[in-house]
Amino acid sequence: MIFIDLENRLLTDTDIADWTPWSKSEWEKLRVTETVKRLKLNEHEPLAEARRKVWAKTSLLIERYQKAKSQCCNGGNPAAKEKVKNYVRQVKEMTKPDAELSSVAKWCVLMRNDPKLIRLVS
Repeated sequence: MIFIDLENRLLTDTDIADWTPWSKSEWEKLRVTETVKRLKLNEHEPLAEARRKVWAKTSLLIERYQKAKSQCCNGGNPAAKEKVKNYVRQVKEMTKPDAELSSVAKWCVLMRNDPKLIRLVS
């Protein structure tokens, strides 16, 4: 799920890549719905598909990072340490401001709530 700073974080991108209101207030839902409509956020299927792909790739890298990190903690496995570094580097590349759809990758990292990864994107 991705939050966008439009409308004070009242807009969210679900895993199916459709923008929907996130607020409980009816007024805020109406505002967000109108924003989605005016910006045509749900009308560009190629963009939604690209967001899905970036989210999925970032999620996969994070899962692999966490698996390698757990192997690393159990006793100085040098191969796992190298994998951790590689996954961190890849996530860092995807979240650079000049990377395509970097905000999607950034929010994917932030939603995982892993302090070490969050430091990469902050």
